[in-house]
Amino acid sequence: MDDYNVIADVSDTLIQLMDNNQIINSNEVDLSSPEDIGSGKKLSLFLYQITENPYLKNQDMHMIDTNKYGKSPLALSLFYLITSHSPEMGENIKQDHIVIAKILQMINDNPIIRDPFLLGSLTGKELKLILHSISLDELNKLWSIISKSKPFKLSISLEVSPVIIESSKEYDVTRVVQRDLDYSLKEEKRNE
Repeated sequence: MDDYNVIADVSDTLIQLMDNNQIINSNEVDLSSPEDIGSGKKLSLFLYQITENPYLKNQDMHMIDTNKYGKSPLALSLFYLITSHSPEMGENIKQDHIVIAKILQMINDNPIIRDPFLLGSLTGKELKLILHSISLDELNKLWSIISKSKPFKLSISLEVSPVIIESSKEYDVTRVVQRDLDYSLKEEKRNE
């Protein structure tokens, strides 16, 4: 059963995937907004939106054991804003372009992440990485909300789905072992 760490496990998995693909060291990634990136950090992986996955909504209850059913899980899509942060303006901006290009290559090469790359509660699951297209206007609005003092930087939006949070509700059920049918009313109606 997935636990409450599932969203944090997705972030850790993405960081580890970037480290494994030699894009950036995991200790150089910050999970905060581009505005609040810590010193010595070169990349922000900012979770800016969580939505319910409409394609996996309203699934049937699932069997836990012969006498218990569980409520359907909550399926989510997570949206990350990924921004490279070069230490200085000028020539180092090329480094931002290289890092973003490597991340795009990683997404293209790994559209589905499976074990052994999934961490924590994600083990045994499957995650899809989808480059989320947002217009320049939407990106500008998003950037102006999250960053008040820093100028716009090249960023990409990544959707990770499905992220499953299991329900804690369980229902006891009993199996039907006998069925009694009473045809007497039908017989009386036929005789009338």
